[in-house]
Amino acid sequence: MKKIIFGVLGLTLLAAGGWYAWHAREELRVGDVTAAYLRYDAAFRSGTPESLRPLMTDTKSKEFDEVVQHPELFQLAAGLRPADAKITGVRVEGSTASVTLAGTGMGGRAAGTIRLQEVAGAWKVDHEDWQVTGDLSLGTGSSAPIAPPPDAILRPAIKAIVDRIASADPGEGARAWMDLGARFQDPGLYLRETTAGFWDDRAVAFPILQESFGSGAKTFQYFTAGATPIGAAGTPAATVGEALRFHLWQLEGLSLGPQSQTFQDWWLGYASSHGLPFGWKAGR
Repeated sequence: MKKIIFGVLGLTLLAAGGWYAWHAREELRVGDVTAAYLRYDAAFRSGTPESLRPLMTDTKSKEFDEVVQHPELFQLAAGLRPADAKITGVRVEGSTASVTLAGTGMGGRAAGTIRLQEVAGAWKVDHEDWQVTGDLSLGTGSSAPIAPPPDAILRPAIKAIVDRIASADPGEGARAWMDLGARFQDPGLYLRETTAGFWDDRAVAFPILQESFGSGAKTFQYFTAGATPIGAAGTPAATVGEALRFHLWQLEGLSLGPQSQTFQDWWLGYASSHGLPFGWKAGR
């Protein structure tokens, strides 16, 4: 009887030991997957696209080529990543794994799923998907943050030009907008001097138009102000603050070549990463 009891006990202990060994291995794999994602996320936020390649599968790396060729797309993608994302789960199944995350972004709740694949003993990101729910309408005038920084003020000379941009005379407003743009060549200086104006919700009477011209094999895209009433023409700049945004396209060098995204798409990422309002006034 004792032999039977000890035999059963030995089998039980052997099974328990096997389970604990398996569980320990799984915990190590979960830790490896988590660390791989955190390295990927840190590289993404560092602003250096090429540092991401060793952390991606070949398939993901090929998809990433488009982003590398258009730096503004990488800036957009980096700006849209929720800064407060927290890991809510990690699942490992053989040579594939997934990491789920939750946070806030673009005015709503963000949920992310990152799929990873084990390649030659290393976990690499194979696919990334983010979904945002909540009030995300860019056409309702919602924007964040709701107020400029406390230290953001317009110098008298700049304020005088901004006041002219709000003129009911479309010709005067257009001239003032172009005068403001002609004063700056550096985007950082432009932002320091004009940040407070990005929350100016006074109406503008002139349209901002996107134009292009060819030079050899290159096409240059840029924005200019029209001197006729807005009517149905122009890009959606219904306020002074919205009009000020368009100078940054040129100042950031985005006019120097063909663009595969709209200004509004680019602005969403840029504004999110610079603490500027990203909504657009209703009806435009």
